[in-house]
Amino acid sequence: MRGPGAVVAPFLVIVICLAFAYNNLAAYAGLNWAGAMVMYSGLSNAFDTHLFLPHSSVTDDFEYVRVVEITARPPQLKEARELSAFLRALSEKERVNQNFLRYQVDRVCGADPAAALRLRLRRPTGDLVEVMDACAQSEWRRYAVLSGYEVCLVGCKTLLARWARGSLTGG
Repeated sequence: MRGPGAVVAPFLVIVICLAFAYNNLAAYAGLNWAGAMVMYSGLSNAFDTHLFLPHSSVTDDFEYVRVVEITARPPQLKEARELSAFLRALSEKERVNQNFLRYQVDRVCGADPAAALRLRLRRPTGDLVEVMDACAQSEWRRYAVLSGYEVCLVGCKTLLARWARGSLTGG
């Protein structure tokens, strides 16, 4: 093969292979993923059930955290009351994915330009993280639209369905 195709074709094959490998191995590095190989591999959300590949996170963007406390200003903000009701309804052992939490923070902060959201989170390591105003911190307003991570570590699909139907009462 001669011409520009001789250079472009092998380059495209390499790029596609690398993208495929990244998408299917990213979960083991704590990165965003949506790969079928991971989805059907029988791994738990904590990624602690693989025989050969240990889970070693290079970022905490997708880790599961326990929301210890959430305080919103203004307190009557509907989106903040809904999020608080959902988080209060979770069991004591339940953890939520930080990407999901970032989406909800962006939703609450976008509802009112003067909104402020204070969070206290317990990481899997046991460390307590305090976010004084998530609305003012750009990293708390960014989230991945498509993610292979579940919303909750143990499972809260029933609770999410109740929230979607409006069955959770915000206090």
